[in-house]
Amino acid sequence: MTTTTTYRKDYLGRWLANTRPGTSNATDYCGRTVKASNKDYMGRALTFANPAVWATGTQYAAGAYVTPKTGTNYDAVYVAVDAGTSHGATEPTWPTTLYGTVVDNPGGSSVTWRCVHV
Repeated sequence: MTTTTTYRKDYLGRWLANTRPGTSNATDYCGRTVKASNKDYMGRALTFANPAVWATGTQYAAGAYVTPKTGTNYDAVYVAVDAGTSHGATEPTWPTTLYGTVVDNPGGSSVTWRCVHV
């Protein structure tokens, strides 16, 4: 089997399952294998490219998406609820439940992250 792209959603915007986007095979919501050519099993274009990895001391706009820099939940995606700057030293302790939130850089120009995919 070939590895899939770094895309995270199918043509209708439904989340794909992928333990390591871009390096392992993904499946759609029905468990069907996704092709490596940015297409679903029927050849329709995938959507929502893999978001950037969280970075220290970075200004994020509200609505920005990130994935954790460390850890084992490679499928997790977080969205910035508000604009702010990430902490300069370490990444936050990411929530592992859907819609859970964490404040990044409390006391500074903080950004609140919400888990939108686990």
